[in-house]
Amino acid sequence: MSSAGVMPSHTASAIFTKTVPVSHDLAIGGYSATSGYANGVYIKSARFVAGGRRWYLRYYPNGCCSYDNKCVTFLLYHDREYGVDEDKVTVKYQVSLVGPANYAPVALSLNMIYGDPSYDTTTGLISRTTLERSGYLKNDGFSVRCEFRVPVNVAETVLLPTEEPPPSSPTPNHEHAEALIRFVTNDVPTDVTLEVGGETFWAHRRFLAAQSSVLAALFTGPMRENTAPSVRIDDMEPLVFKAMLDFIYTGNLLPPPAEDHEGGNQIAMTQHLLVAADRYDLQRLKSTCAEKLRAYIDMSTVATTLALAQRHRCHELKDACFDFLAQTKGNLKAILKSDGFEQLITDYPLVLVELLARVAPLPR
Repeated sequence: MSSAGVMPSHTASAIFTKTVPVSHDLAIGGYSATSGYANGVYIKSARFVAGGRRWYLRYYPNGCCSYDNKCVTFLLYHDREYGVDEDKVTVKYQVSLVGPANYAPVALSLNMIYGDPSYDTTTGLISRTTLERSGYLKNDGFSVRCEFRVPVNVAETVLLPTEEPPPSSPTPNHEHAEALIRFVTNDVPTDVTLEVGGETFWAHRRFLAAQSSVLAALFTGPMRENTAPSVRIDDMEPLVFKAMLDFIYTGNLLPPPAEDHEGGNQIAMTQHLLVAADRYDLQRLKSTCAEKLRAYIDMSTVATTLALAQRHRCHELKDACFDFLAQTKGNLKAILKSDGFEQLITDYPLVLVELLARVAPLPR
């Protein structure tokens, strides 16, 4: 206790910031009625909330400035009537034409920037003539999609005061990080339950959101799960989800007991975890699983591992499979006739082209 009779205390905190993907579709009707609009006249879309900020699109039927006269132009704006005006943010965004199901989106702009006063907005437009000749204008209307990523402060964790402060340190260290994890997992009450395959897991909504952009969108977006006390997770086994949750909280891949692990099949568990990591945008877990699977590549696993790497865009794991097959090119003809490879080639025919380019010539 200090001489003034006040108990010393020590606190620590962590603020986690993630960028959350945002996609907003805007339908335009009565297009022909806007042909007489003057250059610079715009119509505001309904406001939408993303990253704790409110946004809207400006639709200029005949352009916003002299350089885009007789063009249709879209610009993204932050609604400063909502939120703190000082909380400024710069985002890059893209606006695309969206057509019927058999029409691919066509970008009208690339890397447009909101919030940068030095940026000259010269894109995000299409001439009225081009639009009218395209297949995207149907029944006097068309649709566009605005996509961008917005930073979100999704969590702030504070350590409760302690009776004695720890030894001072000039910079944060590993022990401080571990203390924050212990605080989150042990001292702070959980605020969400996750229902997975009939089992229940307790967790901290903001901490999970800080680790995954997908979970951030789930817990901080406008969906019901933002405030729901219980969230259901489909298409995942409880054992896989538990391992993923352990990794999120500890940063370590903790294998479950062998008796609870499909007969100790570490390869299958690691494959399932990689799929889960890709689904929830957990890049470090995904890389860790891919590295483990590289050690298991052999004649019996290479086909399924290569298919997994192709499906989930694990380029280093895919290269490792190709390197293994290049070393066994004397048996490549037999390998390609195996059930696993026949299915792989059916699903991903370009993989065969890449493989043969590595181990050419084709065996006869």
